[in-house]
Amino acid sequence: MGHTQAVSFELHVEYVFNAPPEVVFDAFTDTNAQKEWWGLEPVDPVAAESHLWVGGSWNTVWGQPGEEFRDESVFQAVERPHHLAIASTLTGPDGAVLNTETETRFEEEDGKTRLTVVATGYPTALVRDMFQNGLLKALALLDERVVQKRT
Repeated sequence: MGHTQAVSFELHVEYVFNAPPEVVFDAFTDTNAQKEWWGLEPVDPVAAESHLWVGGSWNTVWGQPGEEFRDESVFQAVERPHHLAIASTLTGPDGAVLNTETETRFEEEDGKTRLTVVATGYPTALVRDMFQNGLLKALALLDERVVQKRT
């Protein structure tokens, strides 16, 4: 009898911020700041709430009315300012569901922060690449609109 194994394509992103880990971590987890950098387009409405502790939730809604994406996450690890782990369920406007697990590390390097995101659960390379490209754009907006203003 054969066995079926689920395939997951891993997402791996690194981004260097010219700010210490405390600033980047706080900006990354600030739900008010999230409205400035998260979403498919910078103009998409964002609603976010977070309970930043292990077992706490981090819920985000973005997209145009009637076309919203909903990300419901639970913190698996919170170690300010160095590490976050979350389990997420993303529901698209069409009802499609994607479950992922994400580790985010904030490492100090000469007064800067190397943010590393590793996530699993993507069913195809195409889906993973789409999320990877979106995350890189979001991190650039986080840097430009939030982190640089806090340093």
